Amino acid sequence: MTRPQDASGTTQRLKVVAVGKNGLRSEAGYATFDWQMTTSDTTQPQEQAPNIVPGATVTFASGPSDGSEPADAMLNGTITSNADKWCILDPQGHVDIKLSQVRTVRRWVVEHAGAGGESVNDGLMNTRDFDLYYKDMTTGEWLLAKSIRGNRAHVTDVDLDRPITAQEWRLDVVTSHNGTPWGAIRIYNWKMYEQAASKESTNLPMANVAAQSLGNGYVQVGLNKVPAKATVRLYADREATQLLGEVRAEQAGDYSFQPVRLAEGSHLLYYKTWEEGKEASNLSAVLVDATSAHQKIQAVSLEQGFRANRLSCQGWLESSRC
Repeated sequence: MTRPQDASGTTQRLKVVAVGKNGLRSEAGYATFDWQMTTSDTTQPQEQAPNIVPGATVTFASGPSDGSEPADAMLNGTITSNADKWCILDPQGHVDIKLSQVRTVRRWVVEHAGAGGESVNDGLMNTRDFDLYYKDMTTGEWLLAKSIRGNRAHVTDVDLDRPITAQEWRLDVVTSHNGTPWGAIRIYNWKMYEQAASKESTNLPMANVAAQSLGNGYVQVGLNKVPAKATVRLYADREATQLLGEVRAEQAGDYSFQPVRLAEGSHLLYYKTWEEGKEASNLSAVLVDATSAHQKIQAVSLEQGFRANRLSCQGWLESSRC
């Protein structure tokens, strides 16, 4: 559920219609949902350029393929399952595509096996060595646009050395993996953009952040699915001037901040994310349930996954520390 950035207030009127198994719909009912924050409590991320590959045509693909994981599956920009990829058992191969029109490309993204949930812990199935070529529109010659060597990351996201204008492009896999016994080419998405990559970090979705009341005015904030090498900072104010805590994720996973005292009358905390080598993300907020902020509780164990600084406080109210 979303609401427009220019929405006012904290509430949103919802239209609810029940649909029976026979497909018949009930009369509409209405309900009011209280977000307990305004749209001005967060800021918008920078607008991203669209991926220009969807709609391209595959003009050649190495094989053989049984048809269940064809080359055009990596052109749709989605990851819906482990089968939503190009996969062949060959150690090398290439795919040629023709875009729907001539484009000037500045950024290239390849999402490997790990992006689709395969070999996530070790990256052994990720494509190791691969090249991007384009067909010169005057000579018809295939020319090298960018070369990647020694990759083990789940996602390759690079700017080209210079903007290149072309309609036909080639992804050439030189070394398909990093030593997995289940050798194959596995690429989930091939994306290209007419703008260079944004320097802004991607913030954690608000659905991945939760605030747990500890009683006596204290709160602990947990983070789900923090990217490796990312830093998340927690603030007391929407201007992000009052720093409350910082978590750095050496490995991808779930983390939590040390407990902080909630300012009287406050029900929101704010956070930003810094990815390695990038600038700060937009500002997001996490709601603290005001009705439970001062409940007296004797023990708290945050939901599964809050790994770093995991809290399990017995007699927390009496000692005021963990």
